[in-house]
Amino acid sequence: MVQTVEQLTGLKFDYWAMTGFASFEQMVDDVDGLVVDVPFAMSDEDSRAFFDPGVQRLDGDNALPSRGTGTTSPRATSAARRTRAG
Repeated sequence: MVQTVEQLTGLKFDYWAMTGFASFEQMVDDVDGLVVDVPFAMSDEDSRAFFDPGVQRLDGDNALPSRGTGTTSPRATSAARRTRAG
């Protein structure tokens, strides 16, 4: 898997870890979130991912909708609704 990502991105990974969604959520929260620069508004009903353009800090719950499984925790779903309404 690492070789595939390296080939696709041209980036070299010295370290990597495989994790489940709950562990991913906890890791994101442990580092005070992921800072992302969203280039344009994104809305995906299937994954419940809704992002406004611009720099944002995502907590573990809000980072998870981007995984594309179509399910999220109740907190992430609530945050997505607030994003759409906001």
